[in-house]
Order: sequence, then structure tokens, then C-alpha cells
Amino acid sequence: MAKMDALAAEVSTTTPHLHPRAREWDTITVDEWLREHAKEGATRILVSWLFKVCSGMETSQMSFLFWLYFLRQSGGMIRAVSHGRERRDPVDPGPDHQSNLW
Repeated sequence: MAKMDALAAEVSTTTPHLHPRAREWDTITVDEWLREHAKEGATRILVSWLFKVCSGMETSQMSFLFWLYFLRQSGGMIRAVSHGRERRDPVDPGPDHQSNLW
């Protein structure tokens, strides 16, 4: 995942097609890239699952360039999966809040 995030960081958010490897990456799918670069089966399964969560598609249905562009726009793999949500403390309802516990 770190490798994908590093590649995504190289892709422009406005002109991804101008990246030096854009043509190469646009001719392969995410699945093809994973098969070549993710040697551990568990890694491929995890990334494929995260991909499906983010895109609703199979890894064989999207170009690797578009995926990198998506990751760049969303801030990376983990942030894309969490939709940019960060852990937040619960909102303090204030002193006049009445609990429904009793």
C-alpha cells in the first residue's frame, strides 16, 4: 500500500496524463499491477478488498493510472478507505443535556 501511495503522490491532480509513465500505467489494470508488484497473496487480497470498498469495482476494471489519480485526490489508500474521516472525540452535549439512561 505504501508503494501505491508513493506512486500516487507523483501523479498530478490536474494533469495526470502528463506523468512520464502515464501511458504505461493507463494501459494496465490495477489487477495487473498487483500481480506483478504485490508478491504476497495476502497483500493482493487486502489491497483488492480496499480497492472494492473505495471504488465498488473489481481491480480488473480500472486502469492503474486512474487508480493512482483517485488515491492522490483522496490523500492515499488508508484515507480513501476511511473517506477522509479522522478519529474525533464525541461531542459534549453540554450541561443541560438529559441522559436517557434512567
